[in-house]
Amino acid sequence: MASKSKAPLKLPQTPYTSKVAFIAGSGVIGSAVAEQLLKDGYKVCVVSRSGTKKHEQCLAVKADLYDYAQFLAAVDVCQAKFGPISVGVCCAGELGAIQPVSAKHNRIGNPLCGIELNFARIISPILRQRQEGAMVFMTSALILNNIDSPHFTEVLAWANGVAGLTDGLTPEVRQASVRVTSLLLGFVSGSKFSRRMRDMFGGKAVNPILADESKWVSPSDIAKSVSFVTDPASVNGTVTELELNPQPMLDKNAAFTDVKRVEEMLSKLNNPPFRDNRVAMVTGSGKGIGRGVVLELCRAGFNIAAITRTAKDLDTLAQECKQINPKCEFLSLPLDVTDEKALEQAVQKTVEHFGTVTLVVSNAGTNRRRVAALADLKTWKDVMDVDLLAAMNLTRLTLPYLMRHARMSKLGDKPIVSYVSTRYAHHKGSRMPGIAPYITAKTATNAFAKIVSEEVRGFGVGVLGKS
Repeated sequence: MASKSKAPLKLPQTPYTSKVAFIAGSGVIGSAVAEQLLKDGYKVCVVSRSGTKKHEQCLAVKADLYDYAQFLAAVDVCQAKFGPISVGVCCAGELGAIQPVSAKHNRIGNPLCGIELNFARIISPILRQRQEGAMVFMTSALILNNIDSPHFTEVLAWANGVAGLTDGLTPEVRQASVRVTSLLLGFVSGSKFSRRMRDMFGGKAVNPILADESKWVSPSDIAKSVSFVTDPASVNGTVTELELNPQPMLDKNAAFTDVKRVEEMLSKLNNPPFRDNRVAMVTGSGKGIGRGVVLELCRAGFNIAAITRTAKDLDTLAQECKQINPKCEFLSLPLDVTDEKALEQAVQKTVEHFGTVTLVVSNAGTNRRRVAALADLKTWKDVMDVDLLAAMNLTRLTLPYLMRHARMSKLGDKPIVSYVSTRYAHHKGSRMPGIAPYITAKTATNAFAKIVSEEVRGFGVGVLGKS
């Protein structure tokens, strides 16, 4: 049982500027995350029930993280040595028995989401006081993707509980510039839980993807994702969910043929010639979210290819970028994203000008406030053309250059294509009446992003759906 201690939370008063990471859990994922954050320049504290020290540079603390008082004491030890925590990563916990909830076993959820709740209660006030930072929670994509089995009742409750926790926590801390992310994990190599899940699915014989653990998500991939979502230079705002599933197992069918065709395309992609630099292409960049994304990417050292309909907005944005970063090259591309030929020419002009594309942000969007019964076909088409089809076309046009960048760049940046969505297209928010065309388009975009993510992972390209 969790302790009922009401020990006060100790928040350091001394201002610190150092990067401090608190990691709950020292298993294969926690160990990989610790190693990555050490490389990123963090001072790292790893807390676990065993207190095992797996990295010499880390501070290892022994605590039962289900116990609030012990969790609190571990945080105090960390902050006494390093200062206020700036990043918290929760990858600890026991998922309990994979069996019907009616079966006899000692704990259910230990208690359900106990570690995650303690983590949120203790870490979030520290980050809010610091006015910066990030929290990352781990949950199961396998469970949330509608696994239908009586054996998964307990684990399904846990997985949905963590997803709900991050959804609820995000608006509480957003104003303090604190980011919250759920990493939805598929089969993870080296994970005992993943192996148990594989056995529950019928073992290696049922699905080729289950037979080869080298195709599963590696702990180092998870660690790199943590590094990305906790870096304010990479993520301005909140990545509420990032799903990491195993690479598809290729066989001698159409999927394999498609991969071979992509490889052939990349082998011939030598015009325009590749030049290694950091280039961001952003649609809908004239105002609002798009403008903010451009300014932050400029500040982070990217060259900019900005797309919006109004040339005057691009002129103003170019001047702002020069003030922020005089070295930033700015390419203005005034066009309507629904114009297929103009968008194709814009992508070609960007690659000819800069030699590559590193980051694509599909932000352009529109809305028509109509209930389904009153929305005519033109209304639906106007919204779908901008919010969905333009994003799909932009993806089609830029993916070859993103794949090429992943193979040829020496800068260490992972190429990313990002789709700016809306939280109303997730979970219960998708039931909001009055904007049926908009929600339909954004929900379809989210689904498209997930499929593209599966298709390009083996080519070194990442895909994000931002809300």
